[in-house]
Amino acid sequence: SEGYPVHLIRSPLYTTRFVRLFYLVGYLRLALKARRIIKQEKPDLFLCYFETASTGFFGWLAKWWSGSKAPLTHAVWSDWYEISAAPIGIWLTEHLPHLLLNNRLASWFSLLFMDKIITTSKHLEERVKRIGFRNVEFTPTGVDTDRFYPRKDLREQFKERLVIGYLGHLS
Repeated sequence: SEGYPVHLIRSPLYTTRFVRLFYLVGYLRLALKARRIIKQEKPDLFLCYFETASTGFFGWLAKWWSGSKAPLTHAVWSDWYEISAAPIGIWLTEHLPHLLLNNRLASWFSLLFMDKIITTSKHLEERVKRIGFRNVEFTPTGVDTDRFYPRKDLREQFKERLVIGYLGHLS
């Protein structure tokens, strides 16, 4: 981001155990603050890079509120939520908000507002296409596939059928 303005917008409600219950408030606050920034910065392109496809709606909302005509692209780098078993405390604070806000229907609805959809894996590209979108393109997430590739010698060294190199965070 060197040479470019970076704006940090954080919801004050993100300080409790029930943080996910306040997602909507945080995203609305983000869209309102982004409206002012968008009017001032006048971007040529919007890239929404939130965790789930359903959050792209708030990028569109900020763009619409600002009156910008810049194209809107959403990067889908996480699958939508589907029901799974968990202890009741986890279910209420984690799973229920995701089930309500990040489900397949919410993702589909949000992606309707996108001029372009990019995915970070072939799996997600196929999932997004399966729910009816054609303006989808797979783009690796900045990994130079000429430098980073499957190595047979590692598989032989570790005597495993599959060795996975992982770069990222587990959240």
